[in-house]
Amino acid sequence: MSEKPVSENKSSAEIDMTDFLKLLGKGFTRIAQGITWLFTNAFELLILFFLFLKRKIGWLGLAFFLGLGFGFYTYYSSGTTYRSEMITRSNFESTYFLYNQVEYFNSLIKNKNLSDLSKIFNINETDAKALVNFDASPIKTDIEAAKLYRQIFLRTKRNHTYGFDTIWSRTMKFNDFKKQLTNYDYPLNRIIVKSKLAGIFPKIQQGFLNSLNNDPYLKEKKERFQQIRQQEEQLLTDALTNIDTLRQVYNKKLTMPAENTPAGGSQLILGERNVRNPELDLYDKTMLIKDELMELKAVNAEEKEPLVLYAALGSTGTAEALDKSILPPALYLMAAMFFILLIIEFVTYLTKLETRKKAKIDS
Repeated sequence: MSEKPVSENKSSAEIDMTDFLKLLGKGFTRIAQGITWLFTNAFELLILFFLFLKRKIGWLGLAFFLGLGFGFYTYYSSGTTYRSEMITRSNFESTYFLYNQVEYFNSLIKNKNLSDLSKIFNINETDAKALVNFDASPIKTDIEAAKLYRQIFLRTKRNHTYGFDTIWSRTMKFNDFKKQLTNYDYPLNRIIVKSKLAGIFPKIQQGFLNSLNNDPYLKEKKERFQQIRQQEEQLLTDALTNIDTLRQVYNKKLTMPAENTPAGGSQLILGERNVRNPELDLYDKTMLIKDELMELKAVNAEEKEPLVLYAALGSTGTAEALDKSILPPALYLMAAMFFILLIIEFVTYLTKLETRKKAKIDS
């Protein structure tokens, strides 16, 4: 009597497992069909794309050669363009000002404001007319990003081993920190100057530096930073003097005869305690303050001006290669022709589709 329910339970379990396997098999089949459909349609789209290029290759080739012709005409009619670059370091948070100045110079060139260009760079209007454009871009390297990370999170301080806040250094890892950096955060920048005259770059360099370093706002900001650093340097120097005085007092105390030595000539200390030698503490504090003082002096030497020159412009610029002058117009014109043809092809397809639907409705 008791075997019947058991057999019924076994059969129902087998049925449930069979249904589950069937559903699982249908699921895998649909996934496989979906992947097959995706690859098939992707392949068909690729074939249609190549067929489109085959039909329109004449128009694309025509656009390319027209662009080459325009590039050749521009190159030979405007003359040779010379370029030179310099590396600068922006201090006292002057990176934004640097990029604004570059945009300002380009606007003067575009508007042919030769008088202002002549005053800024101390050149005549003929030389000012030869300027083509300025370009500024940050030097993004892992080393520069690591320096910024260390300056914010891992800078040595007197009060604690790691600067700022070690919690932040654990929360924001270096890779996450590097992703958050913008062009304005990197202090090193590459400035490219283009001109129609090859020997104008030394004059441009000095005028470029003076336009930032003589700015009243940046000069005031530099003076405030320097005053703070001078006060900090004085505090560190005084601290070293006081530590040296304390060391001399301590050494004098050690050399004095033990006047209060208890009877027996020795003093028994019960129990062991981990007592740190005061000389070692003084030595550690001295080295820590000396390291910070040297770092402060190095920063002062590196940040003398809002814009410091690392690598100067060449005395004579380098002529731009012919391919860099003629290829961009050709590629731009070919890309524009490609999109125009693509739009025409799409409109034609929609027109044919609309005609087919009307024919079905009429029939």
